[in-house]
Amino acid sequence: MRISSNYLQLINRILTEEPGKPAGGSKKASAGGEDRKELSRLITGLQQEMDRIEGEGATERSARLESLAEQIEQGRYDVDSKKLAEAMLKFINNSQPL
Repeated sequence: MRISSNYLQLINRILTEEPGKPAGGSKKASAGGEDRKELSRLITGLQQEMDRIEGEGATERSARLESLAEQIEQGRYDVDSKKLAEAMLKFINNSQPL
């Protein structure tokens, strides 16, 4: 599952905004600060993991594209018409409103 960078930007903006004064005493303010630190740490870890996963997927995809380009250039790439037809029908069925 991919989390949109828009959501991460929103979370980071919320974390960096100055919080309003809490209704309670300093205990609530300190607890809120700890919550923000923990959330910030989790977001940083999540972003690093997403970057790692995207990097792995990019190299695999790049290798696959190079292989396909080579097959096409050498005339060895054959289109499986049955798979192509199934993909087209699936696309058509998914794009029509219910």
